[in-house]
Amino acid sequence: MSLNSAVFYLFLCLFPLALATTSSSSRLITQGTTITKPNCQSKCGNLTVPYPFGIGINTGCSISSWFDVNCNTSFSPPKPFIATGNLEILDISDDKVLIKNWVAASCYTQFGNITRRNPAYINLVTTPFSFSDTNKFTVLGCDEFALIFGSEGRNFTSGCVSLCSSSQDLIEGECSGIGCCQTAIPKGLKKFNVTVGSLSNHVDIWSFDPCGYAFLGDPDSYRFSASDLTDVNFQNWTTNNVPVVLDWAIGAENCSEAQKYNDFACLQNSYCIDSDTGFGGYRCSCLKGYEGNPYLSPGCIDINECENNPCDDHGICINTPGSFNCSCKKGYFGDGTKDGRGCIAENSQFPVTKFSLGISFGFLALIIAATVVYFSIKKRNLMKLREKFFQQNGGLLLKQQLSSNEMSMKSTKIFTAEELEKATNNYADDRILGRGGYGTVYKGILHDKQIVAIKKSRVMDQTQIEQFINERCQSPNILLDGYTAKISDFGASRLVPIDQTQVSTLVQGTLGYLDPEYFHTSQLTEKSRLQLWGGCWLTTCKHEKRRRKEPGYILRRVIKRRPLVPNLDPRVLREGSLEQIQSVAELVKRCLRLHSEERPTMKDVAMELEGLRKLSKHPWAQQEVEEEGVGLMSQQSDLYTVPIDSGISTSEYSGQHSLDSRMIHPINSPR
Repeated sequence: MSLNSAVFYLFLCLFPLALATTSSSSRLITQGTTITKPNCQSKCGNLTVPYPFGIGINTGCSISSWFDVNCNTSFSPPKPFIATGNLEILDISDDKVLIKNWVAASCYTQFGNITRRNPAYINLVTTPFSFSDTNKFTVLGCDEFALIFGSEGRNFTSGCVSLCSSSQDLIEGECSGIGCCQTAIPKGLKKFNVTVGSLSNHVDIWSFDPCGYAFLGDPDSYRFSASDLTDVNFQNWTTNNVPVVLDWAIGAENCSEAQKYNDFACLQNSYCIDSDTGFGGYRCSCLKGYEGNPYLSPGCIDINECENNPCDDHGICINTPGSFNCSCKKGYFGDGTKDGRGCIAENSQFPVTKFSLGISFGFLALIIAATVVYFSIKKRNLMKLREKFFQQNGGLLLKQQLSSNEMSMKSTKIFTAEELEKATNNYADDRILGRGGYGTVYKGILHDKQIVAIKKSRVMDQTQIEQFINERCQSPNILLDGYTAKISDFGASRLVPIDQTQVSTLVQGTLGYLDPEYFHTSQLTEKSRLQLWGGCWLTTCKHEKRRRKEPGYILRRVIKRRPLVPNLDPRVLREGSLEQIQSVAELVKRCLRLHSEERPTMKDVAMELEGLRKLSKHPWAQQEVEEEGVGLMSQQSDLYTVPIDSGISTSEYSGQHSLDSRMIHPINSPR
C-alpha cells in the first residue's frame, strides 16, 4: 500500500463532517471618539488599530507587547502584521482579529506528475490569539483528500475528501463532498498543519481539475464555484480574500479574578466578558446606549440617540444616560417614537373615552331594556295564568251572576290571592270558622279592620264549579232577620219553579245539614233543608251524647213526651218559653217526618216561627216567659229533669255555622 493510500484510510477513520456559522462583533471599538492612547498612531495603511492594540514594537501604545502591531512601511500602502510573526492583520473588532490566509496546494500534469506542492502552517502559541471555531477546514478538487493536524491547546486531527468524475457532477455553491468538502474545527486551537494528497494524481480529471487546495478560513467569505477548479489564480485569491478568524483575550485571568487588580482593563460604563477559548482571559464591552473604547479613559460615553432622529416628526427627543425618551409636541398625543404609535393630532384622535362611555351606556341600556322586556313578558304570562285560573275556577260564572244584579256588580270587589292570605294570616288554623263540603271558612280581617268570611276550596272539581260559586256568591247564603243580615249556609238549597216540587241531583255539602229523606231518595225538594233544634248538625254533635241529636231520637222524645231539656242548646233555654219550646218541638216533629209530603213547606215553617216570635214580644207573653223561666230553673218538672249546664260554651256550636252580625259586611261596603 502506498503512503497516499495509507494516509487516505487514516483520514477515513478520523473524518468528521460539521457545519458552523461565523459570528461577528455586535459593536466595534474602532467607532469611538477615542481610539488609541495619546500620541499613538491609530492607522497602518487602511487598518484602524484600536487600543488595547497599538502600532509599534514596545512603544507603550498597546496594553502589552502581545498586542503590538508591526506596521511594515515597505509596502505601499503599509501593511500591519502581528509582531510575533509574519501574519498580516486584515481587521480588528471587539472580540475578533482577521488575518490573511495560508493555502495548501498540489498541482499535476496530465500524466500525474507533481508540478507544485505548498503546505499551510500557522502557529499562534506565543500570542494571546487562538483559532476561532467559526473557521471551516475546506478542501477543493475532484481527486483530493486533506488532513489538518492541530496541537498546542487542542490536540486535533481531522480531514476531508472531495471526489468527482465529471464537471457535470459539480453543484454550484455547495461543499458537500463533490468537488468541495468542508469540516469544522474545535475552539481553542493554537496551531495547525495542512497537507493535501491525491488518490490518482488527477490523471482522469486533469482536463477540468489540474490542482487540489486545502485551507482554514471564514466560510462566509467563500462560496464554491466550478470555475475555481480551473482558476490558476485560485490560491492567491483565497489568500487575500478568505481570512482566518482569530479569538483574542486580555491576560489569563477571568473577570472575577482580574477585577481584584489595579490593572483591570474595563473602565467606566462597560462590562467584563469571560473568554470561552479555554485559556482564560477576558474582554470589555460598552453598556447598551454607550459607545467608545472601554479600555481607554474615560471609558464608554453615552450615545446621543437624538442625533439619529428616533422620534416622530411631531415628537420631541430627550437624551438620557444610556437611552432616550420621546414625547409629542403640544396638540399631539402618543408615544412619539417612529417605531411605535408616533404622534397623533388631538383633533384627529379616536374618541376612546367617548367611545368607551358610549359602549358602556349602550350595554347598560340593553340590559335595562332586556330586563324590562323580561319582566313585562313575565307579568303578562302571570296575568294570563291568573286569567286562566280565574276562568277555570268559575270566574266567568261569577261575573255572570254579578252582572245579573247591577247593584251587586257595583258593590262587588274581587280580591287577590295575596290580599286573602294577608287577611287570614296565611290561612292560619286559629282563623278557621267552619268546614263545608267544598272547603273551609276562615275569619278574615281586611286592611281597614273590617271582618269578613273567606271560604277556601279544598279540591277544585271542574264539575262542581257552579256549586262552589253558589256558596261563595254576600246573596243565596245570606239570611235576613228583619234588617239584620247574617251569613248562613244554604249550600243544598235551590230555587224551585212554582210548577216543580223537586229536583233530582247529586248534592255535596256538610252531611249533618242534609235532609234525611235525601239519603233514601236522592231527591231535593222545597222541604229538604232544615236545622232548628239542637244548634248543631242533625247527624253529629260534639256535646252530650252523639246519638241524642239525631232526628229520630228527638222525634221519639217529642212523641213520648220525654224531657227535652238535655237536648236543647243553652241559648234556646235562655230565649224561649215553655209554650214556645213545645210549639217548636211540635214543628220539628212535623219537619222530621220521613215523607216530604207530610212535612210543612219552608214558607209554613217561616210563618209559624214568625208567629211565635211576635208572641214573644207581647208584654203579657214576656211576663209569662220570665215567670216560666224562674220556674224552670228552680223546679223539677217532667220536661226538665236535669239542670242547665252553664259551663257549656255556645260558641262551640254557633261558631261553626254562622257569624255574628258584627262579622257581616253591608252589601254596599267595599270588599
